Amino acid sequence: MQQEYFSVELSGSVHLAFPLEDLVKVIEIKPKNLYLMPGMAPFWLGVINHQGNLLWVLDSEDFFDLEQQTYKSKSTLKAVILQKQIKKNQRRLALTVDKLQGIISLDNPESLSVSSSLPSFYQPFIKGTIFGQGTAIDILELEQFFSVVQTAKSVKTLT
Repeated sequence: MQQEYFSVELSGSVHLAFPLEDLVKVIEIKPKNLYLMPGMAPFWLGVINHQGNLLWVLDSEDFFDLEQQTYKSKSTLKAVILQKQIKKNQRRLALTVDKLQGIISLDNPESLSVSSSLPSFYQPFIKGTIFGQGTAIDILELEQFFSVVQTAKSVKTLT
């Protein structure tokens, strides 16, 4: 069975992919449109008004503890809106990215490598890793990812 994933590059040359069916949209966010929410984990940049609804924006550099780039000073941020139905609840967030890589098709998604370019405490929401075009791409397990980000107060609590 063939499965399609959408691949992105985060800063520090970390590559992630997630099921194409869970990608809602790619957006650009102007930092002036971000509303900070006091008391939230530091990996949350804040919320934006997206088509009349509040959308949480997750700072991928902070969440994945990557080398900080200068995108926070850019005039716009790139983000992918991810959505997953978990039980009876619809989860949705915007994940900041450095670059969009595109669609990857896997003929046998069950045969993923278990090694990852991310530290071990991120493993619960990495489904596996594929290797292509000279780089490792970690496949994000969105159900686990959403569970972690909604309850974590900081990345340090994942350990």
